[in-house]
This record gives sequence, structure tokens and C-alpha cells, in this order.
Amino acid sequence: MPSSQSVVPCVDLNENTVAFADGHRTRIVAHRHSAPGRSQWVLLEGFLTGHECDELIELSRGTLQAARVVDAVTRKQSFTAARIGAIGRLFGAEHRSIKRVEDRIEALTHWPSACFQPLQVTHYEAGDEFKLHHDFFDPELPSYRRALSNKGQRLATLIVYLNDCPAAGTTVFPLLDGSFVSPHRGNALFFSYHGEDGHPDRRFLHGSTPVAAGEKWIATTWLCERPQKRDRYLPTVRQM
Repeated sequence: MPSSQSVVPCVDLNENTVAFADGHRTRIVAHRHSAPGRSQWVLLEGFLTGHECDELIELSRGTLQAARVVDAVTRKQSFTAARIGAIGRLFGAEHRSIKRVEDRIEALTHWPSACFQPLQVTHYEAGDEFKLHHDFFDPELPSYRRALSNKGQRLATLIVYLNDCPAAGTTVFPLLDGSFVSPHRGNALFFSYHGEDGHPDRRFLHGSTPVAAGEKWIATTWLCERPQKRDRYLPTVRQM
């Protein structure tokens, strides 16, 4: 259930530094918002350490599969030029470092981790991209009714950049005055899209430009209005 501290996920913008229970600190370096309790766009510096970024990359290597896109009308999954890369999912019950990341996201956004979708790591190689899209389940499309009924609406997204990618791979928001974020290891981008009228804020259309050279690694989770089926427990996994 949602936290008593917030009606929707949000970052407190009254301070430019956020301290976490594990002793780590992150700094808000840019932000924009429409109204209290509504949509936000917040860029954070040093949300994860370099070691923590490397750890997530290594944990994901055995889970990566070619990325697919779900068609907005038919809800069928397919391989498409709209999204090229490889993705893997990490579950908080499997490794304490994943749980630590989720704890930080929970503290940052004032939203319970039970409502997070499993952490997804995406690997882009040279030429890979993710074309413009929305993260929310579009209530105007009948094909999303099942997802909305089972999962509830997505309210916000948090992306952590796990490596430096100086050759493009930029996250772009063309309807937010052209706002963009270049990948820098450890930085995070939070954006919520709960509009002032209760409907999703369509200005948060976004995508990832092609990686011109090298590679790009990100970890992403989506914060939903209801608890998710998100954990699996594998007792054979070594804890670190």
C-alpha cells in the first residue's frame, strides 16, 4: 500500500542532499515539477557507488536476454527496431545488494518497495537504442485494461546509470523543453507522471538515443500504485 508520507511517489526537493540509513548520500543536481504531489523530474548525483554499479552489472550477466517490446494494441511481445539491447531482471530476495538499492529508492521516493517492479538491468551495445515511448499503462487503450487491473498503474520510473557512456545513449524528453540526461556511472534519474487531473502526464514521453560507441548499462524500476508480484527466493544464491 502507498506510504502514509505520500499520495504518489515523490522526492523531497526542500534539501539538495539525501542521506540514507546505510550511510550513503546522494545530491540533487537538477529538478523540475508541476505541483506538489504531481509529476516530477529529478536528477541525482552519486545515487550508487562505482562498486555498487559494477556489482549490479555482474549480477545481471547470467540473466540477460534480447529485449522485446510489448505492442500497445495487441499486447504481444516481439523483437523490434523500436528497442534494441539485452535485459535481465534482479530480485530483491536474491541478493542483499539489490535489497540495499531498493531500500534507497524507497527512502528517496517515500514509496514502499512492495510496489516496485523487479529491478531490470539493460545492456546496450553500439547502435542500440530505445525509441520514444511512455512508461505508464495507457488507460485510453483497451489492451492495457488487464495490466491496470492486475498491476495497477505505473506512477514513476527510476533509472540508474551503471557506467559512463560518452558516445550518446542519452535519455531524452522532447516534450519537456528538450530535457536530456547523459549516462554517468552512479547517477540516477527519477521521473513521475501522475498528472494534475489524475491522468498520466503525457509530457514524459522519452527515449534513449543510439549508443555511438562502446556500451551502456542501466538499472530501472517502475513504481506502481499497488503491490507487485516481484520477489522470488533462490536459497542457492550466494549472499554478499
